[in-house]
Amino acid sequence: MNQSCSIFTGCSFTNGIGLPDTCDDKNLWVNRLYNSSNSLGKTKLLNLSVGGSSNIEIFTNSISALTNYNCQYLFVAWTSLLRYRFSLGVETHNVDQYWAAISQLTDVNINPGIVYSKEYLTNLKNKFLALHHDHAEIIKVLNYTTIINQLSQKLGVKVFFINNILPWDYNYFNWVFKNNRLPSDTTAYTQELLNSTTRDDQEFFELYDRIHLDYQKTQGTTNCVWLNLDRGFNQGFFIDIGNDNLHPGIMSHLKFGDFLISSLKNYIE
Repeated sequence: MNQSCSIFTGCSFTNGIGLPDTCDDKNLWVNRLYNSSNSLGKTKLLNLSVGGSSNIEIFTNSISALTNYNCQYLFVAWTSLLRYRFSLGVETHNVDQYWAAISQLTDVNINPGIVYSKEYLTNLKNKFLALHHDHAEIIKVLNYTTIINQLSQKLGVKVFFINNILPWDYNYFNWVFKNNRLPSDTTAYTQELLNSTTRDDQEFFELYDRIHLDYQKTQGTTNCVWLNLDRGFNQGFFIDIGNDNLHPGIMSHLKFGDFLISSLKNYIE
């Protein structure tokens, strides 16, 4: 029988881009987490993360890992919400598009003689991303989480979910029920998401209750094990920059890894 595996899926923050030895770097949070546990150490480590992955790609990669490997432990590290990958056609040259907040685009030539300029594509990308509302994208991530969790349970796999660079803040999923509640009783991200400054309190809480009911229905937070639901890299862990001047550096990975290690000890040795 093939050796059982501890599998990690995610984006560049899981792959170690920005570290001297990328996914083989001893300081990468993945490797620190794996080496911290006797149970994980009895398995083979497989880091299947891919830089630039969107959450739908992480989802499909996780499903593939569950169905194609002898997976004993699965760690799914979710990325930022707005990432899209698609193609402008079928050509002999690359016409693929990767749209994210910081992605840099170039001119693209499409047969017969069509040129999509960098400026046109960038403007279109920015408008497209601006039209998306975070709540709908959060629902997608929570639904992906629930599906992976349900499949893992059927297969006898222990699965853990990790917030790498999701946008919500601390206590975002805590539903405030108290009497005479005010928008200021909710988190800063909640107030921004629901435009608290341009709504009266009644409308704000009508929408507030609606989104939390949506979250509850997904079961993506209540029935799944998150090692750091409320504390992604951007919540106090991103303290230095890697060698690419973009991704987390060694100290960030050390701090993030130590936090996840302390959380994992509540579930496995």
